[in-house]
Amino acid sequence: MSFDEKEIALTFEFDNDNIEEIKEKWLDIVKLLMWGDVSSKKIGALPRSRKRMLEVGESFGSFISSKAWIEQPRQQLKSALGSSVKLRDSLSALGLVNKHITEGSDAKSYQKQVDEIEMLLMALIFKHENLWVNLLESQSYDDE
Repeated sequence: MSFDEKEIALTFEFDNDNIEEIKEKWLDIVKLLMWGDVSSKKIGALPRSRKRMLEVGESFGSFISSKAWIEQPRQQLKSALGSSVKLRDSLSALGLVNKHITEGSDAKSYQKQVDEIEMLLMALIFKHENLWVNLLESQSYDDE
C-alpha cells in the first residue's frame, strides 16, 4: 500500500499566522542580541548566543520548507522528521548558552522572548512530528 499524497500534503500545511508570529519573535530576539542592552559575565556567551539564535532561524526555515521536491512520500516524511530533530537540537544548544545572558537592562525581556519562541516552536514541532510519525507508522502496519 502506498501513501496518500493528499494526506501527506496536509501534514505540511502550517498555520501562516503562527509562522509569522515565530518569524517576528525571532527577529525581535536577534535585534536584542545585536543592538539591545544584553550581556554576560561569561566571556564569549553573547557571540555564542547570537550564533545559536541564527542556527534556530536556519533550522526553523528548514522545518517549514517544502519537501515536495522529494519524490518519495516516505522520504519526505523522513526528511521532515530530520529537520524537526535539527530544530530541537538548535533550541537545546541555545538554551545551554542562553542561561548566561543575564546582564543589562534588556536581559529579562530577552529571556522572556526566548522562552516564548521556544514554547511556540515546541508546540509546532510536537504537532507536526505526531502527524508525520503517525503516517509512517500507519504505513509500517499496512506493510505487515
